[in-house]
Order: sequence, then structure tokens, then C-alpha cells
Amino acid sequence: MDLPPQGIISEDNASVKVDGVVFYKILDPYKAYYGIENLQLAISNLALTSLRSIMGKMSLDQSLSSRDKINMELLHILDQATDSWGAKITRVEIKDIVPPEDLLKAMTLQMKAERERRATVLEAEAQRESQEKKAEGFKRAQILEAEARKESALRDAEARERLAQAEANAIESVATSLKSTGGDPLIYLLGQEYVKGLMKISDSQSSKVVILPSDFMDTVRNIFKGKN
Repeated sequence: MDLPPQGIISEDNASVKVDGVVFYKILDPYKAYYGIENLQLAISNLALTSLRSIMGKMSLDQSLSSRDKINMELLHILDQATDSWGAKITRVEIKDIVPPEDLLKAMTLQMKAERERRATVLEAEAQRESQEKKAEGFKRAQILEAEARKESALRDAEARERLAQAEANAIESVATSLKSTGGDPLIYLLGQEYVKGLMKISDSQSSKVVILPSDFMDTVRNIFKGKN
């Protein structure tokens, strides 16, 4: 049996149109005929008045989201009342809950605003997460770069230390050798640098002519002799 659309005022004073359907069966034909003047009309009136009572205690949002609860309460009320009428209510379903047009528009705008707000929040969270990842990546890159510089500096220091040690060993070896022949290690080293300087001058691309000092060969002899 269809329940006609019925205007109902919710707890928060929202006017809605509600209709539904009631399923029932006759258990006692005698009571159904003689116990009530019009069984269908009685069930319909009781369903509508009970529906107004149930939904009048709910806000509009609760009514729209609690159809199963409304159905169960209405089924319980109708089933108890119809025992004496020889009928059994087997099921009650609310078909439509229709708010007024202006309220529907307001709800649509509210839903749109909520969707936009969520989209904005998600976008902001995505940007924040992206910035955090960029910052973390930059930080990691800086750490790796610093570690690389540190490692490079350590390697350079070790190389310079090895080179200095090698030069010290070479100088010590030369000094030992020169002392055994009466030569001066200091003169040898100065002369060696002198010859290197002349070689650099001759290697220059802008040098076409190199003029050597008149005592160049004497200097070379003194270097190898280790004395003036």
C-alpha cells in the first residue's frame, strides 16, 4: 500500500515532502473485516501520523541519512497497532524525502562549497608535501656535497702529505750523497730550482728567444758538483 506524499516539519523547522510504501498481510480475516471499518485507511493514517512524530524529532540532515532507522521505528509502531486488526505489517519503506526547492539549492551550494574546500585542502597538502620533499632532497644534497668536499679535502691533504714526505726523503737522500762527496745540499737545491725556472721560461708560447746568463754552464757544473 502506497503512502501519499505528506508534508512534515523537521526538528530544525525544515519542511519536507515524504512518501513511502507499507507491505502487510491479513492473518485474521474476521478481525480485518469486523475489527476495523477500513483497514487500509487506518494503516495509512497511522503510518502518516507516526511518520510525522518520528521525523519531527530529527533534524533535516538526520532524516536524510537515517532512512533505515525511520523504517524500523515505523514498522515497530504499525506492527503493534495492527495486531488487533488481524493484520501483520511485514515491511515499511520510505521512498522519497524531498526538501523545498530553495533548500535544495542551498544544499547544492553547500555541497559544492564543501567539495571545493576539500579540493583546496588536498591541493594545499600536496603542495606542502612536495615542498617538504624538495627541502629534504636539497638538505640531503647539501649533506652529500659537504661529505664529498670533506672526503676530497682529506684525500688532497693525504696526497700533499705523501708528496711532502717523498720530497723530504729525496732531499735527505741527496743531502747524504752530497755530504759524502763534500757538496752543499742547499746549493744543489737552489740550482735545481734555477734550472726549472729557465725551463719554464723556454716552454712559454710567447718566448721565441731565450737568453741564458753567461755563467749558466758554470752554475750547472756547480749543481752537479754540489759546490760553488
